[in-house]
Amino acid sequence: MPSALNDILAEVAAIRADTDRAGELTRPMGTGGPIQQFAANTARTSLNLAAYGGVVSWATLLNVQCAKACAAPADELRAELLQLAAVAVAAVETLDRVKKIEADNV
Repeated sequence: MPSALNDILAEVAAIRADTDRAGELTRPMGTGGPIQQFAANTARTSLNLAAYGGVVSWATLLNVQCAKACAAPADELRAELLQLAAVAVAAVETLDRVKKIEADNV
């Protein structure tokens, strides 16, 4: 695993550990309902429009992945949440890479 990815995952683990200080939280997932399905369809439409316009941003991709996870039925939820996490990590990798390039060019 690349060092940058390890660093990001370590940051995620630290943030996750910090959220555990309040104790284990058990909440209903609240996914798969008609409102979530509508939001997922809307997010997919925004992705299609962005692709048509030639600019698909990380914000658009994250919005789609989050909406898909929220709309997922219980048997698909874990996979969708992992996909969302992977896209979020990829966005952080890009952000860090761009920041490094900009710093090197100063």
